Amino acid sequence: MTIPEIEKVLAEAISTPDPCLQELLNHVLKGGKGMRPSLVFTCAQFGRHDALEVQRTAVAIELVHLASLIHDDIMDGAETRRNRPALHCLYGNLPAVLAGDYLFATAFSLLTKGKKAILYTVTEAIRSMCSGEILQLSASAPDINAYYTYIGQKTAALFSAACRCGSILGHLKRQQQDCLARFGWHLGLTYQIIDDFLDLFGC
Repeated sequence: MTIPEIEKVLAEAISTPDPCLQELLNHVLKGGKGMRPSLVFTCAQFGRHDALEVQRTAVAIELVHLASLIHDDIMDGAETRRNRPALHCLYGNLPAVLAGDYLFATAFSLLTKGKKAILYTVTEAIRSMCSGEILQLSASAPDINAYYTYIGQKTAALFSAACRCGSILGHLKRQQQDCLARFGWHLGLTYQIIDDFLDLFGC
């Protein structure tokens, strides 16, 4: 699935008659790489799957990711996101927090229409992400082990969940699901390490 296609289905998922809310949500959608929904689609291709169910799950996972970015930017005091002003810088912290909460709620609304295993997988990933944020905030001078722990919880967990969800929807065997989930985990770690390296050294 291409990035324009992902953006299109995301826009449809968060469409609202409230113009003020829609303005905030539209700002959040632009500029993403679409990696997590692409992992859902890719892993589902290994087996028989329902295309609409895969699309719904992929959108939900991307909404979770977008919500987490909004909250991350507020906690970090980040001024930009994807080469544009961060949402809270344009609209304030409270509207930004609520927009993030709205995206989380929309994601869960989509997930409740599908398999229980998918809902459980994504919920556990969100729990991990929150735990990782707390660990990072409490670590005054983290060592390498603490670093790997919290980037695993913050970033790799959702990559892994995207792969597992795709494999579940593709009706793969549990061993195959576990293998793809591990792939997603290591991909997420690698992605975050590279992202942090670029932030530190500006390469």
